Amino acid sequence: MKGIKFVAPFRDNSGYAEASRQFIKGLVQNNIPVTIKYISHEKNHPDLGKETESLLKSLEAKIDYDVVLVHLTPEHFPYYKEEGKFNIGYIYWETSKLHPEWIPLCNSMDAMLVGCDWNKESFSDSGIKVPVLSNPPGIDTKEFENKELYRVKGLPDDVFKFYSIFQWTERKNPTGLLMAYWNAFKDTDKVALILKTYRSNYETSEVESIKSIIGSLKQHFPLPHKHPPIYFVSNMLSREEIVGLHLLGDCLVYLSRGEGLGLPHMEAACAGNPVIATNLGGHTMFMDESNSYLIDYSWTPVFGMPWIRWYLSDQMWAEPDIGHAINTMRHVYDHQDEAKEKGLMFKNKMKTDFSWNTRTVALVENINKLLNKV
Repeated sequence: MKGIKFVAPFRDNSGYAEASRQFIKGLVQNNIPVTIKYISHEKNHPDLGKETESLLKSLEAKIDYDVVLVHLTPEHFPYYKEEGKFNIGYIYWETSKLHPEWIPLCNSMDAMLVGCDWNKESFSDSGIKVPVLSNPPGIDTKEFENKELYRVKGLPDDVFKFYSIFQWTERKNPTGLLMAYWNAFKDTDKVALILKTYRSNYETSEVESIKSIIGSLKQHFPLPHKHPPIYFVSNMLSREEIVGLHLLGDCLVYLSRGEGLGLPHMEAACAGNPVIATNLGGHTMFMDESNSYLIDYSWTPVFGMPWIRWYLSDQMWAEPDIGHAINTMRHVYDHQDEAKEKGLMFKNKMKTDFSWNTRTVALVENINKLLNKV
C-alpha cells in the first residue's frame, strides 16, 4: 500500500466522523501516507480542538496513494471511487439486511469493511459478493484521564446517575429507556437520568419538541408516585464536554434497537462506567456478561424512520425486553460495587484490545490483506 485517500465527514458530530478522525491520527502515527477528502452531512460542527483541526488541515494535500477508503454510506460510493485505485467502502449498519439499492453499490467497490461481525454476516446474507472484512474502530482511554466533569444544572452530587447520549429516533428507542427508568425507580430514590439528546438539530423549536414529547409520555405512563427526575442536556457539546459527561455519569443505558458499532458504549467503558445495552449489535464484539449488562430482545420489523430511505420494514432489528431492562437498572442501583467492577473490567478490555494503535494496525493489515487477494 502506497498510501490512502480517506473520504469521510471528519468535522461532523457523528460516530463516522469520530472514528475517521481517530483512524487518521493512527495512520499518521504509524507513518502511513494519508490524504483526506472532507464531506459534511451536518449543519452544526463540534469544537474539535486546535490540535485535531490543525492535523486535518495539514492532510488536505496531494500524495501518491493507491487506496481510496470511503467511510460513508453506500449511496455516496459512486461519487468518490476512482479508476485505477483500490476502492474500499467502510460502513456500519443497524439492521438484519441492506436496502436493495445498496447491494450493487457495495458490489461496485473492490472490497468492504464493516464495523462488526454481525454486519459481516448480514452483508453476506444481503448478497454482497466482494470481500467483506470486520474492522471495528478503537478508542483512546487516555483521553478520559485528568479531565473535568461536565456539570448539569440542578443535579445533586449524591445521586446515582444513569445517562444516555443519542439522537432522538426510534432506532435509539428513547421511549423504551424512559419506560424502564420510570418503572425501576421512585422519586424518593437517590437516582437521576441524564439525557444528552437532540432531534435533527439544536434549534429552540427542536429542544421544545423533545420536552413536549417527554411531558406527553409522562401522561401516558401514570405512576402511583412522582416520576423520578430527568435532566435534559439539549445543547451541542464539545469533545471535551462529552468526555466530561461520561466521567460525570455512573452507568450508561442504551436500549437501542440496532447498533453498527456502539461508540458511546466504548466511551463509557473508558470512563470506567458499567453499561446496560441491548444484546444485539456491534457492541457485542466487546461487551459480554463479564463486563456489561446485556438486555434480552426479540426481533421486530424496522419502523418509525421514514426520513431515512435506507430503512425498510422488511428489515429486522431488536425490540429490547423492557421488563428485563427495569430489573437490570434496579439491580445496578442496588449493587453499585458490582457494577463498578464490571465497568473497570470493561475499561481494561478497551485498553488491551481496542486501543487506536491496535485498531489502526488491524485496519492496515486488513487493507493489505484485501490488496493481496486481487
